[in-house]
Amino acid sequence: MLVAISQKTVVNQHGDTIDSLETNYTQYLESLGFTILLIPNHTQNIPYYFDRFPIEGIILSGGNDINPKSYGQTPDINLSLALQRDTIEKKLLELAVEKKLPVLGICRGMQFINVYFGGRITNLNQHPPRENHLLNISQYQEIFTPQTLVNSYHNQGITPNELSPQLHSFAQTDTGIIEGLYHPSLPLAAIQWHPERESPQPEFNHKLLQAFKNQELFWKKATNTKAIILAAGMGTRLGKYTENVPKCMLNFNGKTLIQQQVETLRSVGITDITIVRGFQAEKIQIPGVKYYTSHNYQNTNMVETLFCAEQEMTDDLLICYADILYEKRILQEIINSPAQIGVTVDQDYWDYWQARTDQPEEDMESLIIQDNKIIDLGNTNCTRDQASVRYVGLIKFSKSALEHLKRVYHHHKSLYFDKDEPWLRSKSFKKAYMTCLLQALINDGQTLQPITIRRGWLEFDTEEDYEKYSQWLQQGTLYRFFNFD
Repeated sequence: MLVAISQKTVVNQHGDTIDSLETNYTQYLESLGFTILLIPNHTQNIPYYFDRFPIEGIILSGGNDINPKSYGQTPDINLSLALQRDTIEKKLLELAVEKKLPVLGICRGMQFINVYFGGRITNLNQHPPRENHLLNISQYQEIFTPQTLVNSYHNQGITPNELSPQLHSFAQTDTGIIEGLYHPSLPLAAIQWHPERESPQPEFNHKLLQAFKNQELFWKKATNTKAIILAAGMGTRLGKYTENVPKCMLNFNGKTLIQQQVETLRSVGITDITIVRGFQAEKIQIPGVKYYTSHNYQNTNMVETLFCAEQEMTDDLLICYADILYEKRILQEIINSPAQIGVTVDQDYWDYWQARTDQPEEDMESLIIQDNKIIDLGNTNCTRDQASVRYVGLIKFSKSALEHLKRVYHHHKSLYFDKDEPWLRSKSFKKAYMTCLLQALINDGQTLQPITIRRGWLEFDTEEDYEKYSQWLQQGTLYRFFNFD
């Protein structure tokens, strides 16, 4: 793996400015199979390195305190050399974000990543150098133990109040100083200690660097799949719970539905996420996603909401209803499915449906499969045999299949949009259900394949849903149908 690595800046006894990297880095990284490319601090052509060389990752190394000017405070003339390094590392991070390259920050590199994303740092004069100390690790037990012993060579650090709101902590000292952080939607993580130097528990460092090299854990390879979450509706059936908020902003198990959806998508590498808002749009605020607005949400339905974000239909796409939760494993099955148009269906939903409502037969929809193809769906006047599997509200389109989707949509829109008459099983084209658009694709000769799952999802459609799920959660019986990862 070829990685670009930043260097510190020093002045020698002759007054010459020198970029340098400790030999520890070279020896340690090469021993783990890395090839390193040194990035100078006074170049004006950072993009050239990325155009010329097949750089697969970036390491921001230690050395040099950060000049306070870089995080909006009074400049320190004694740290003027650091400003040029800050400029170069800022450009490196900009390229990493643009190209979705994995980044590892080490010591000063961690501090600069926090500054880049809007955080701050503080002087930690109480931290004597070279002190080995325990860290409390909150996650990623694949590498660390709950308490991991690391070295210490720093006099600047990050407190919880100084952590960027765009970053998450995974390691802290007993005094609360953050020594490990990551970005929830970019392949970017950082540590305060030095894996390349003598360490009390070197095995953890080896595992961490191998995870960086293999793009695992924090650095998971991003899939090309995009996601569009349809969140424009008013959720009137949720009554008092959604009088003043969109239903995707319902709080369940400590987080809103939309927040949990976004986190689950990001956990499998789907980082290009769009939310289409409508009702109380300003109340849906999730960092790091794109937004479109359905201004006519009161008079339209799912299909029109989706096509508010038509310009995002440029790559493999996952369409998600905003009022459902789903387990991570379901997204993995969808991503791994070879279907060009894949409709997620639950073949083991009936127990859940019976527990959810006293009259499950009144809330059935047809979904008929023949030869691994869906031939009919969305008919509410159907038998149990015609509803042996349940439509979930997660639909996958390959990039090429999106052209058929857009063609069929625009053809029918040109014929029916201004007509106040039924369209397939919808009241009108303006109020078209997503299942009707899928049926229109079937009628057009397109192949829709089922992506079959067994449980692992929840739909929040009524007051009764929300109250029952909350009760099951409190009683510890929710696991029958859904597990939080």
